[in-house]
Amino acid sequence: MTRNYSTNWSAIVSFISAKDQPQLTLFLVRYVLQATIHAIWRERNSRRHGEQPLSSNQLTATIDKIVRNRISSIRQLGDIKYEAALHTWFEARS
Repeated sequence: MTRNYSTNWSAIVSFISAKDQPQLTLFLVRYVLQATIHAIWRERNSRRHGEQPLSSNQLTATIDKIVRNRISSIRQLGDIKYEAALHTWFEARS
């Protein structure tokens, strides 16, 4: 998995739309983006409704748990094409 990042929305959309990346990489990048957007949206709603804000570390841990749970659920379904996803996810985090 590459360790490149960008804050340019066009570059992000281009990357997640690319067909030349490995299927596992695309799955993880797309899912992490989706989980991140959802977590930020939920945090925004929580704050608007007067709940205590999460720290950035708590938000990161929440996103990490969402991704790990999704990978685990795929493995339990028996889908072997993402067999290395959990290993890749842990490797990318270090």
